[in-house]
Amino acid sequence: MVAATTWKGNLRWTSGKLVELKVADPEEKLLKRIQLSKLFGHENEAERRYFDSLMSDDKRTAFEEEMKSWSTNGLRSGRLNFYPTFFDHIGLEVINPHDRKTKAGTQPIYIESVPDGATGTFSLLYVPFDLMGKPQNQIRDEVIADLDMVCKALREMMLTYGFSAKKGSGFGVIEEKIDGTFEMSGSTIYKDNKYSSFNQLEQLIERLIKEVMKNDK
Repeated sequence: MVAATTWKGNLRWTSGKLVELKVADPEEKLLKRIQLSKLFGHENEAERRYFDSLMSDDKRTAFEEEMKSWSTNGLRSGRLNFYPTFFDHIGLEVINPHDRKTKAGTQPIYIESVPDGATGTFSLLYVPFDLMGKPQNQIRDEVIADLDMVCKALREMMLTYGFSAKKGSGFGVIEEKIDGTFEMSGSTIYKDNKYSSFNQLEQLIERLIKEVMKNDK
């Protein structure tokens, strides 16, 4: 199984990686860091050092001041809620470390793994609780930006970077055979909310955004 905390850590790491690689403007990078904190909650020490290394002193100070305005003692919950994933098959991988002098194997180590063809359900709940009572245009703009960021980060986590403890060795990447459902509480904008690829998920979100923008006019 994959624990909820593992999903959260991997998706947050992937989101941060996308900010590092794709956002060059310092001001935009600051805004993205603020957005990530609203989505995932306050940063731990390692995350703080990572993002601090990407920013100038004035931007780091601006981020800290922003955090003080909508968090308690630097702590806050995120808008994203994660759940564990249980797979329908289990497998074992074996690694056998070799002694550097004798070049002989020492003690085989068995690693629990998910074999090819196994399936599981990934569930993600987005609740923008901190936007209640805010102006309608602010709610709309932040929700749209959040959905866009989460969709792109999910694609990269699942198909490129992986979510395994050994993702550096190629573990934890899925085959894009998805039986997915995108739902928005209280919305009757669309009926067909099924998707089988991340491209289709993006199309669903784009359609939703267009309808929301049209209804606001």
